[in-house]
Amino acid sequence: FHLLYLIENISIPTMTMFIITLKIALSGAAFTLFSQRVLKQSGFFSVFFSLCYAFNSFTITLHFNIIWLDAYFMLPLVILLLYDLLEHGRFLLFTLAWVYLFLTNFYMSYIVGIFTALVFLCLLILRTDHWDKTVLWKNLQKCFLFGWSVFLAVLISAFILLPAGAFLLSHMAKDNFAFSALDTSLPTLLNSMFMGAMPDLDNRQPLLYSGLPVLLLFPFYYFQKTFSLKERLTAGVLTVFYLLSMLVLPLFIFMHAFDYPNWYSFRFSFCLSFLFCTLALRISSVLNAIRFKSLAVWYCFLILLYSIMLGLSPLLMVSWNQGNTRYEFAINLLFLTLWMTLFFLFVSVYHKKHRLHALLPGAALLLLIAEVVTNSCLCMDRIGMIPITRSEYTLWHDAEKTAIDKLQSEDPGLYRISMNGESNGNAPCMFGYAGLNTFSSSDDYALRCLLSSLGIATTNRAILEIGYTPLTYMLTGTKYSVQLPADTDDLEKKADISCLPYSLPFAFLVSPSIDRYAPSDDPFANQEQLIQCMTERSYHFYDRMELTDLSLSSYNAELTMTGAYHLFSQKTDLGSSGYLVFSSPIIEDHPFYACFTKDSATANENSSYVIGDSNGLHETMHMSYGAIVKGSRYLGDEENGYENVSVYLQDGINDDCCGAMYFARFDPQNLSAVYQDLNSGSLEVTQHSSSMLRGTISVTQARPILLTTIPFDEGWHAYVDGSPAEIRPALGQAFLSIPLSTGEHEILLKYEAPYSKCGAIITICGLLLFIGSAMISPYLSGNRKKPQKVL
Repeated sequence: FHLLYLIENISIPTMTMFIITLKIALSGAAFTLFSQRVLKQSGFFSVFFSLCYAFNSFTITLHFNIIWLDAYFMLPLVILLLYDLLEHGRFLLFTLAWVYLFLTNFYMSYIVGIFTALVFLCLLILRTDHWDKTVLWKNLQKCFLFGWSVFLAVLISAFILLPAGAFLLSHMAKDNFAFSALDTSLPTLLNSMFMGAMPDLDNRQPLLYSGLPVLLLFPFYYFQKTFSLKERLTAGVLTVFYLLSMLVLPLFIFMHAFDYPNWYSFRFSFCLSFLFCTLALRISSVLNAIRFKSLAVWYCFLILLYSIMLGLSPLLMVSWNQGNTRYEFAINLLFLTLWMTLFFLFVSVYHKKHRLHALLPGAALLLLIAEVVTNSCLCMDRIGMIPITRSEYTLWHDAEKTAIDKLQSEDPGLYRISMNGESNGNAPCMFGYAGLNTFSSSDDYALRCLLSSLGIATTNRAILEIGYTPLTYMLTGTKYSVQLPADTDDLEKKADISCLPYSLPFAFLVSPSIDRYAPSDDPFANQEQLIQCMTERSYHFYDRMELTDLSLSSYNAELTMTGAYHLFSQKTDLGSSGYLVFSSPIIEDHPFYACFTKDSATANENSSYVIGDSNGLHETMHMSYGAIVKGSRYLGDEENGYENVSVYLQDGINDDCCGAMYFARFDPQNLSAVYQDLNSGSLEVTQHSSSMLRGTISVTQARPILLTTIPFDEGWHAYVDGSPAEIRPALGQAFLSIPLSTGEHEILLKYEAPYSKCGAIITICGLLLFIGSAMISPYLSGNRKKPQKVL
């Protein structure tokens, strides 16, 4: 589906909406097919509960993560093919389904795999009435087919799985998020099944809403004697296991593949939604067997339960965006009442072929559409991120793409671009420019630590385009600065492109002293130390300033020292935020910089804002980024004016702290000299691609180390004058370097993902085994046609 993006003349937002719609529609269609083939239900309720599955809170919340939606529509198909494997021994399509899951997103395939394995065990138990050698042998055969199918899928997908797994293992951060205690409770689980309960980013509330009709019906399945006790107990055990996985930390860790989930957690909840929708569909086939009195009691219990949660919400719902207000109570009460009325009509009228029966399916569908739309609107009011409007998206996307296309057409060389005013922290992978900022489940820990020591904004698993100075721009090969338009009303305004006067190439010669770089907490001192290690010469760039050298003004805020930390706090709770402003007189060509260093490795998005000159993401920098910020100019009534850096305490934050505070003025006097010094030993690039860099260089005895600003990775291989050469990690394994001998050399750098060749060989073996399995599958499944007797 993502290949549809290659169609020209269709905007990314339009195509994204189309692909999301396509995948959600396919999810409903897959559930319908599952209900027809497996549950043998093909009536109105089959379509109805398919829509409930397609529009549950997982798709409402994570619709933007379109590669995860593949697992959503694949889950019903995988369970359908599992039934086919159990019934007829056919496993080839089951294998191909797993290949598709592994290739689209191996993380979600892990989640689907756990659910499928549990369903497989449940079905084996259900289908075994007694145990003897024959039954045991048949069950072992089915287990073998199940395991063989998944094993074949892993082999066939090895060309992606093996390199990806090696990459993830090599990019596990030392300060990765630790799994903290879960804040979920039974009330939050129940609350998440109602309308308007938006899952948050803090592991408190899962994604369980699948429609109020599902909530009204599925519990009756466990008590309906129409179904066997073994079946109900098996489904109950599966339900309890998934609910416990949302309450018990070890199970929660296991369900997330032992890796802390960024943003929305409970990513396995769609499996439980699938189970709930399946059970609701099962009970709908015997709807007239449910006593309306029991349904009314359950309806009253749900209303009472929500009322209790409404009263307890200040204690249970720490986050503001989880629902439980009087407004939501009224909406849930209204829709529950309407569904109760409809179910009563279905029981008393629909199955009796009353003349009004033809109107009930249409009424139910209209009510479901109204509920889904209402729930989506309630959730969008509380969404855990600020959505970008279409005009804003068009503004920054078109301006950015036009600017980059223009640069690459006029200057096809190798360089980095500073995207000031960027609205997307993951833009480098979208537009292909050579940025250093990242956002990923993997983490380049060494690179993040190095850039953080230089005052560039980083947090766990993310490096942002914030905190650069003229010196760090020069060292990282940033040649162009693109300032995007900030006025969303002026869509015709183009990006402002400027060429930075000093930009080193991606590789240049440095002194062996580069190994002695030992950063402190002061990013300004670290930058000067790094230059000294590279050149073995002392260059001065920053004039240090103390707090007493600055003018400090504030509103409802004060600054105090608490041990090794600086504490910013509001004086009184006036219902508005407080702020402090650090000011210094403007000195031309000597910009004022400030840095409030981190007190932890992880950025807190609820920390105070640090406001200075516009640089980087549109969103204002947080204090917890620990990044350098340039002062913004304020002329005021003074002739010379001031440069200000402000710390703004957000609403609801009474205090905030940082480590040390550093202030300095940048002196550009030596910038040209350092540039000439390092550029004289630069690599002259003659050819480059996304996985290759070729160039020539003249090496001196004083500078025998070729330092590249390419992040170090095991997949890089170096060739000097055609012969393999050693690659060394530099600056704490952040960048790769090559030790060279004196003289002229031709350098070739090539990247090959680790284990990619091994993965390709395994894939070929897997395909051969799959072909062989396809040839003998009639024998394994017992479906081989017997030859007819000749009379």
